[in-house]
Amino acid sequence: MADKKTFVATPFPVERPWLFLIPGMVLLGGAWIATRYLEDSGLRIALLVAGLAAVYFGVVQRLRKMEWHLADRIESAAMVSVSGLGALAGYFSMSKEWTSGRMFFAGLFALTLVGSVLILLPSLARRVALSLVVLFHLGGIVTAITVVDPPNGSSPWLSHLLMAKVYRPYLNLIYMTNAYHFYSPDPGTSSVLWFAIYYDKPNDAGEHFEWLKVPTRAECRIGMEYQRLNALPEHSFYSTGRFVPGEGDFTWEEISRRRQNGSTLRYRPNNKPIPMVVGLDPFFQFQQPSEVSKRQIESLARHIWHEPRAQRPGRTITSVKIYRVRVHVLTPYELSMGRDPFNPAKTMPYFLGEFDREGTMLHQLDPFLYWYVPILRVSPAFPSGDGLPVVNALLEPPKDSILLDGLDMHARTPSPEEQKGTK
Repeated sequence: MADKKTFVATPFPVERPWLFLIPGMVLLGGAWIATRYLEDSGLRIALLVAGLAAVYFGVVQRLRKMEWHLADRIESAAMVSVSGLGALAGYFSMSKEWTSGRMFFAGLFALTLVGSVLILLPSLARRVALSLVVLFHLGGIVTAITVVDPPNGSSPWLSHLLMAKVYRPYLNLIYMTNAYHFYSPDPGTSSVLWFAIYYDKPNDAGEHFEWLKVPTRAECRIGMEYQRLNALPEHSFYSTGRFVPGEGDFTWEEISRRRQNGSTLRYRPNNKPIPMVVGLDPFFQFQQPSEVSKRQIESLARHIWHEPRAQRPGRTITSVKIYRVRVHVLTPYELSMGRDPFNPAKTMPYFLGEFDREGTMLHQLDPFLYWYVPILRVSPAFPSGDGLPVVNALLEPPKDSILLDGLDMHARTPSPEEQKGTK
C-alpha cells in the first residue's frame, strides 16, 4: 500500500503581520512626501487609505495571535509603537484646512502610545491603568452633560474648567459633545450664526452690508443640510465660563470699562446708544471663547469669502462681523399669555469680532467684543437723562415700549479706526 503524502500548509502571510506593517508605513510615508512635492490631493488620500488599511490589518493580526509572556508583549508593543509613526506621517500629510483629519491622526497617535504602554504593563498594573482610563472617560461624560448652562442659570465653573483645560480634545475626537440640553423636560437655548458682510459698494437700498444667517431652513435644499448647518454654531463656540485671562489678554477692569464707554456712543440708524444691561450676571453677558473656538471663528470668517451666498456681482467683500445668537424658547407662562415665539427680544446676540479675508480680527478694542449685544424693549423716551444709559432686563417693559435692536445698530455702524488696537 502506497504511503499517503502528507501536505503541510504553508503559513499565510497573516502569520507574519510585519509584512503588512512595513508596506503600510511606506505608503503613509509616501503620502507625507506627496504633501511636500505634489499638489494632487487625490493621490495623497489614496496613499493614506491604503497605508492605514495595511497597518491596521497588520496590527490586528499581531494582537490576535499575541501571547502574554514578556517577549511576545515586547514585540507587540514595538509593532503598535511603530504604527504610531505612521499616524504621525498621516498627521503631517493633512493640509492645515483638514482639521478633522489632523484630529483623527493625532488621536490615533495618542492611542498607539497608550496601547503600547498597556501591553507592556504586568497584569495588575494593566488593570489599574484601564480602570483609570474608564474613570477618565466617565468624567468626560459628566463634564459634557454638566458644562451646559441650565435655563435661567449657570453651569458649575469646575465643568467649564475641565472642558477648557482637559476634556475638549478627547470629547471632540469621540464626538461626545452632543447637546444634552436640547432634550426634555427643560430644553435650553439653541444657537445660530449671523454674519454681517460688508462690501465696497452699496446695494440697491444704499446699504454697504447684508446679513447671512446660518442655518436658514428656507435656503436648505434638504433636511440633512439644515441639520448639519444647525450643528455648526454649537460646535464652533465653546465658552471658557468665568473670565480667564490668557497671555496678552486685557484685564477684566479694562474690558468692563470699555463696555461702559461703548454705551456712551451713538449708533445707526436711530442715533441712540446701546445701553448697559443690569439684572444679568456680567459673566453671563461676557462669553469669552476658548482658544480653540477663536481659531474656529477665524476659519468661519475666512470661509465667508468663498461662500456662494455671500457673493455679489460687481461688489467685493471687505470685512465680516460675526455674531452668535442664542435663541430662547418661550416658557409655558409666556406661551399661555400669547407671546410671540419669534419675538426678537427672545434672542441674545454675542459679538465675536470683525475679520478680514485672512481671518485676522480688525478691531480688538471694540467695546462689545464677546459681549451680549442687547435686543430689548425700552421706553419711547430712551435715553432719558445725561447719565449712563441702563436697562434692567428682568423688569417688564412699559406698555408703550419700542424695540431697541442693539444687534442691528451695532452691525450698521462701522467700527472706528481707534478700535483696532493690539493684544
